[in-house]
Amino acid sequence: MMKSYLNINSLILVGVRKNYVTTFYKGLNVIYGDSDTGKSSILEFINYLLGASSIDLADEIKTSVNYAALEVVINDTVFTIDDIGSKSFLRLEDWSRYAFTKEVFKYMFNVLDESIARLQGEISAKSSLVTELNKKYQIISEFLRDTDYETIESIDDEINRIDLILEELVAGLSALDKNMKADSMQYTELKDAHNFISLKYKECILNISTLEDKIDKYSRLKNDYDNDIEKLKAIKTANSRIGVLDKEVFSCPICDSHIKIDDSDFPFEISSEKDLNEELNSLSRRRRNINDMISEMSFKLKKESGYKKELDEQLDELRELIDEESQSMITPFLTQRDFYIKEISKNEKVREQLVKDLKVRNQQEELLEKHQVLIKDIETLTERLDALKKNAPSMEGILQGLGDRFSQYLKGINIKNRTGIKISERYYTPVIRGKEYFKITSGGLRTISSIGYLLSILDYAIDHNVNHPLLLIFDTVGKYLGKQTKEKYSKETLAVEDDLEGMSDPMKYQNIYEQLLNTVQKAERKNVPCQIILVDNDLPNSFSTGELSNIIAHYSSVGEDGLPLGLIDDL
Repeated sequence: MMKSYLNINSLILVGVRKNYVTTFYKGLNVIYGDSDTGKSSILEFINYLLGASSIDLADEIKTSVNYAALEVVINDTVFTIDDIGSKSFLRLEDWSRYAFTKEVFKYMFNVLDESIARLQGEISAKSSLVTELNKKYQIISEFLRDTDYETIESIDDEINRIDLILEELVAGLSALDKNMKADSMQYTELKDAHNFISLKYKECILNISTLEDKIDKYSRLKNDYDNDIEKLKAIKTANSRIGVLDKEVFSCPICDSHIKIDDSDFPFEISSEKDLNEELNSLSRRRRNINDMISEMSFKLKKESGYKKELDEQLDELRELIDEESQSMITPFLTQRDFYIKEISKNEKVREQLVKDLKVRNQQEELLEKHQVLIKDIETLTERLDALKKNAPSMEGILQGLGDRFSQYLKGINIKNRTGIKISERYYTPVIRGKEYFKITSGGLRTISSIGYLLSILDYAIDHNVNHPLLLIFDTVGKYLGKQTKEKYSKETLAVEDDLEGMSDPMKYQNIYEQLLNTVQKAERKNVPCQIILVDNDLPNSFSTGELSNIIAHYSSVGEDGLPLGLIDDL
C-alpha cells in the first residue's frame, strides 16, 4: 500500500524579463550560496503556494516576478515547517498556538485520544439518561401497582369490546333515524307544498327588490327634470322682466359728454322665447313619461307586497301543519332514540378513560423501550471505544519510538554528554540532558535538536502509516554552526554555550548532512517517496552529489566561477 506523500517537482516564477525555474528531485535537495541571493525566497514561495497566508519577499523579486506556480505530486495533507534552531521553533513561545501544534502532533501519529474522549463523553451522557429513565420507570411502576391498573393487553381488549358496542349502537341509531322519516301521504304533500310556496316567496322577494330599485332610480331622474323645468321657468320670467333696452343718450354727470347704451355692450347671451318654450315642453313630456312609469311600478310593488303577505301566511300555516304531523309520527321513536344516545354517551366515556389508562401504561412501555435502546447504544459505543483503544497507538509508545530515533541521531552527530535524551511527554518536544528544548541556551544545540526532532518524525513516518507528507523543508541549517555565528543570529544564542558544546567543530555540520542523507537512503530502500529541501549558506567539504543528493542551486553574490548571482540572475 502506497503511503500518502507530497513531492515538489518544480517552482516556476513567471517574470517580467524571463521565467525562473527551480527543479526538485527525490531525496535530498540542497540550495546554497551567499546571503541575500534569494535562497530563502524559494522556500517562501513554496510555503506560500502550499497554503501559507502571507509571503515576505525582497524588492528585487517583487519587481521581477509577475506570479509563481508550484508543480507538485500530492496524495495527502501538506505539512510545512521552518524556523530551524530558532527559539520560536514549533511556536513554542506562544502557548495558545502550541496547543494547536500538539493536536497536529496527535493527528499525525493517529493518536485518537480526542475520539476516545468523545466516545467516553457519549457513553457518560447516555448512562446518565439510563439512570434518569430508571427513576421515572420506578415511579410509574409503583403508581400502577398501587392503583390496580390493568395490563396493556387487557386494556386493549376492553377498548376493542367497547368499540364493537359503540359500532352496534351507532348503527341502531342510524337505522332508527331513517325509520323516523315521514312515510304518510299527508306529510309528503305538506312538504311539497311548503317547498313550492317557499320558491314562490323567494321569487316575490326578488321582484319587490327589483321594483324598489327601479322606482328609486326613476324618482331621482324625475327630480332632475323638475329642477331643469324650474330653471327654464325662471329664465323666462327674467327675460320678461328685463325686456328690451332703450337706445337713449345720457349726459355724463362728470364731464358733460354723451353716453349711448347698446345691447352689444353686454357680454351675456339672452335666449329667445321660442327656444325656451321648446326646451320647456320637451322636459315636461319626459317628466310626464317618467311619472307614468313610477306610478305603474308603484302599483306593481303594492301588488307584489300584498302577494308576499299572502305567501307569508301560507308558509306559516304549512309550518304549523308539518310540525303537528311530524310530532305525531316522531313521538313513538323518542324513547327508543333517547336510549341509544345515553348508551353511546356512557360507552364513549368508558372508552375515553380506558384510553387514558392505556397512555399511562404505554408511557411505562416507552420508558422501557428507550431504556433498552440506550443500553444497546451504550454497548455499541463501548465496543467502538474498546476497538479504538485496542487499535490506536499509545502516546507513550510513539514518544518512546521518537526518543530512540532522536537519541540515535544525536549519537550520529556526536554531541557531548548524551544523557537524559527523550521526547517530552508534556510538550512533545526534544529533551536533552533533562532540559526542555525551549530552555536550551545554545543556538547550535537547538539547531541540531530541531533537525533531529523533525528527522525522527520523518524516520517514524517511513516505518509506519502516519499522517505525514514525507516532505521536510529546512532553512539555513548551519546558521548557529561553524567558527563564527552571524550577527543577525547572535541574539538567539549564547556564544559561551556554543563554545562549550563544540559547535565550531566542522564534523558536527558534516554529520547533520550525513544524517539527512541516511534518512532519504532508508526511504529509498523501503520504496517510500521521501523528499527533503534544504537551504544553507555553505556545504560540508565531504558533500557530494548523487542519485539521492542533489544540488538544486548554487548562488554567488559576485558571480564567482560563473555562478548565478541569485534566484533573480538577470539584473
